[in-house]
Amino acid sequence: MAHHHGSVELLGPEDTIGLSGRDGHRPRVVAALGALPADGPVLAEAVAAARRLDGELVLLHAVPLSFAERSVGLDDAVRAGSRLLADATARAAEQGRVPEEARLVRMWPHELVGERLDADVLVVGGRCAGSCRGPGAVTGTATGYAPCTVLVVPRTG
Repeated sequence: MAHHHGSVELLGPEDTIGLSGRDGHRPRVVAALGALPADGPVLAEAVAAARRLDGELVLLHAVPLSFAERSVGLDDAVRAGSRLLADATARAAEQGRVPEEARLVRMWPHELVGERLDADVLVVGGRCAGSCRGPGAVTGTATGYAPCTVLVVPRTG
C-alpha cells in the first residue's frame, strides 16, 4: 500500500501489474465518477496518473439499474450523467489530459469494478477525509474485486 497526496493506492490481485499497460499498450486509467464537485479530487488524481504513466484516460459514470427503462426519472438521470461526463471531460482537458473516452453505462455503480473492467488503474472516490465510516459499496467492491490497481481518493464535502 502506498500513499499519494492523501490518497491510498491498493494493489490489485496481482502485485506485478505492469504499468506499461496491457500487452504493450499504453496504461488505461479509469476514473469512476459519481458527482461533481465531490469527485473533483478523483478526477484530478486520474488525470495526474494518466499523465505520469503516459496512459489513456477513461471517464465512467453509471446510471443505476433501479431506473427501469420506463421509470420516472430515467431521462433526468441520463441527462445528469451526460452533463457530469461533459463537465469532467472539460475539467480533465484544463488539467492537461483529454480523455480518450467518457462513457455513461447502465449498471449498478459497484458493478463498474468487475471482471469486465478494462483498466490498469482504477480511480474511485472514498469517504471524505476524516470520516470514521467504512468504505462505500463502490470503494469496497473495487478494493476487493477489481482486476487492476485501485487508487482510492477522498472526496470533498
